[in-house]
Amino acid sequence: MRTTRLKLGEMLKEAGLVSDEQIDAALKEQKRRKKPIGDTFVDLGFVTEKDIAETLAIQLEVPFDSMPIFATGEVMWIKKVGEENSKMFEVGVVFKGVSQIDQKRLKMYIENEIKERRKT
Repeated sequence: MRTTRLKLGEMLKEAGLVSDEQIDAALKEQKRRKKPIGDTFVDLGFVTEKDIAETLAIQLEVPFDSMPIFATGEVMWIKKVGEENSKMFEVGVVFKGVSQIDQKRLKMYIENEIKERRKT
């Protein structure tokens, strides 16, 4: 069992997403721009924002979609699902306001769900 957390570049390399040369280039660019390394990998076109989010989620050992999405919206329909005493619902919402960060997270979540459903 690993006692120290891997660096983002190492994790991206293990996943086959970047090379040693790309890591070196990103580190040099990060020092020059003073931006987070994940943003630097994306800006250089080495990986996507989704790659970074999923890798960071693994690094933090939580699913990348486990945090709630904060938004304002209008509920269009609600359908109770599950057992009679269940507190589970399907909800249709028209979003009126979602922060940029949560928009990206919501988009990644939806894309992941679509990909998973296509596998089955």
